[in-house]
Amino acid sequence: MAFGARLRKNLPRFFRIAKNTAEPKQKDLRIFRLEDQQSLAGRGALALGTLRKHPRHVRIDRDLYTKTFLVQEWPLVMDPETLRRVVGSVIPRGREVAVRVTVRYAPPNPPLRWNWQMSAKLRRLEGSIQEAETQRGAMPRPEEVKALRSLQYLRDSTAFEDADVMDVWCFITIYAKSEYLLEKTAARLQRELKNKQFHVHKLTYEQTCAFMQTHIGSLPDTRFYRDYHGRIVDQKAAASVDCLVDGSLSDGTGIYIGHRLQGSDNSAVYLDMERDSEQGKNFLILGSTGKGKSTFIKALVTSLLEEGYRIYVFDVDGEYRYMCQKYGGLWIDHTLASGRYMDPLRLQEPIGKPEFDNARWEMANATLRRTVSLLCNGLSPAESNAVDRALMATWAEVGVDPDRPETWDKNKGATIHLWYQKLADESSEAAQSVREKLWQYFEGSMRNLFSQQDELKEPDVPLVVFHVGQSINNETEALVGAVKMSLAMDYVWRHIQRDRAIGTYWSAVVFDEGQRALTDPEFSAYINTVCTTIRKFNGLAVLATNKPAVLWAHSKEGTRGGTGFWSNSAFKVLFNLEQSDAASVRENGAVPDVVISQITALHARQFLLQYGQYGYDKLQLHLPDEELALYRTRGLRGTLHET
Repeated sequence: MAFGARLRKNLPRFFRIAKNTAEPKQKDLRIFRLEDQQSLAGRGALALGTLRKHPRHVRIDRDLYTKTFLVQEWPLVMDPETLRRVVGSVIPRGREVAVRVTVRYAPPNPPLRWNWQMSAKLRRLEGSIQEAETQRGAMPRPEEVKALRSLQYLRDSTAFEDADVMDVWCFITIYAKSEYLLEKTAARLQRELKNKQFHVHKLTYEQTCAFMQTHIGSLPDTRFYRDYHGRIVDQKAAASVDCLVDGSLSDGTGIYIGHRLQGSDNSAVYLDMERDSEQGKNFLILGSTGKGKSTFIKALVTSLLEEGYRIYVFDVDGEYRYMCQKYGGLWIDHTLASGRYMDPLRLQEPIGKPEFDNARWEMANATLRRTVSLLCNGLSPAESNAVDRALMATWAEVGVDPDRPETWDKNKGATIHLWYQKLADESSEAAQSVREKLWQYFEGSMRNLFSQQDELKEPDVPLVVFHVGQSINNETEALVGAVKMSLAMDYVWRHIQRDRAIGTYWSAVVFDEGQRALTDPEFSAYINTVCTTIRKFNGLAVLATNKPAVLWAHSKEGTRGGTGFWSNSAFKVLFNLEQSDAASVRENGAVPDVVISQITALHARQFLLQYGQYGYDKLQLHLPDEELALYRTRGLRGTLHET
């Protein structure tokens, strides 16, 4: 066999070595099954002492059959969901079949180093290819070209990038209730894998040994791994099989952002949300309508939920309702028609942290004063004093002493309606002036504003969505909408502070449709506060807009909140933009022309990730079909956990 052919077998995209005696570590990627198949695959994964040998399968007890394949060849380009989609497509409906994928990793043995021997192999390949190119009518062997590219990639990864490398074995195990179903599913699986450019070894006469390598309680069989060599990969390549290898949603090292479009490795990109937390982790997403902004945000929300964040979403169009349902979140309808509101005088429950507990009373007072000021379109000094006198009378009525925190928890009736009653009882000119301004909201045609108080306890779910569709961008109800938003924002900010004090959750606040949110002065000021201070409370903010002009205060449409977010976003996600919007980014954001030319040429779900001042990566989202369907869904689907 020619040297080039031998080398191609040893070094395809996933490199292979001739010998490995290190004991691999097992990692179960996931069990591919319907919900009612869990016990079937789990039973097979735990079975011991009940195996019956057969050349082509393993029988467990009398009614469970298994067959294990070893993946030997991989497609040139793949993402972490490729194998999942292929395997999941062959599972028939019902409880009769389940499939599990197991990956084992081990350090390469002997250690893989770029030394003179590897350099000699590279030079021989280069010489062979160059000689073929000089001959008239001849062309280099494809296997030699592929081997050369593999060696060059290996050299760059190990010698120049100091990448970690490992041996990887991937097993696919089928569980079935009958031998007929087992063989039928196995045939379908092999056919589908072949269509996707996978090649698997059937492991005939070695099924028992192969099954034990996937068993949760088994020890590695050194002889098996000596006979079936692993593939040497770096962390980037390993991430195309298992995203938990290079960054992870579960081990705290990173969340999936996208796959690189630059170069040929198509590797997955992850961001560590805990590292350098003092620098902030805000995301600013720009892009024209339909280019992938909302999909990116929802994928980011999913990743952050897996990372252990509590997410607060301000939803303008109701797009997150179905997603909220799927993740068991809390949906809060704060549109004007609902009549629901957060009472500003509700005191939070104490948590045993003095720095938080002692500020609860003043936070409630500040919320009430801001709410009244918004409804009155500002207050004079005399009116502010009247508001405060009614406020103190309200607390006295319910037995709350500002100087005795032990009395705060006895508050059972302090509401904005009681406050309004105390205001009306005062005969001063200033008090009556305030009452006159507020009359329509408590006694007149707009009294629906405070008609149904939300008795919200501390949230016990990781996802809270405020539907604020009529709270912003509605000129006839702009003032009422601002009040609704103010109350919701205070609720969120209080609980972010609470979660930080307790240490139970990291927090994230998501603002979709930022071009509408930022045009509301109150909301814009709140966004500015969040993006500039949330890092101090173990949190991050996410904002998306299709109008970059709202981000710069000196522009005609610019806002304070937009400027604050641009300056305080660690990551800027740039989708395709119209020429005029791209020009605005170039002029106001100091983005280089070469980046702008890339932005205007991007396709759907492709984007540039800017990190820091000069770092850029060209990426694309690779998401499974079911996840994309979830993110595209709009409207009500079923019953939600709703206040």
